[in-house]
Amino acid sequence: MMTKDQVLETAKSMFLQDSRRKEVLDFMTQNGLSGTEAEIMASNAYQAIKDERQALIQEQKKEEKKSGWNRIILGALIVLVSVIVLFATGKFYYFIAIGGIVLIVQGYNKLS
Repeated sequence: MMTKDQVLETAKSMFLQDSRRKEVLDFMTQNGLSGTEAEIMASNAYQAIKDERQALIQEQKKEEKKSGWNRIILGALIVLVSVIVLFATGKFYYFIAIGGIVLIVQGYNKLS
């Protein structure tokens, strides 16, 4: 059996790992907390990690935007290479250009 402090810390980490409130309450019930006490402790745990969770979400959004720009740049380079190959050989490799365009579109979607 865990102490109340251990249950609270575990509940916080469960919320950070995107566990649902019901899962946290079930965990608390398994560890001897019930009804109102479990509800209050779950609310306290969520309030304690709320700012940290928001910071993690903002960081993820920043990384997605960065990934979007990387895809756009890579797609543009691939399209540029296909145009260079067209001028050098006289043959247009459309599948290379389509691959580049797909990357550009995916990158743009990540930015939105």
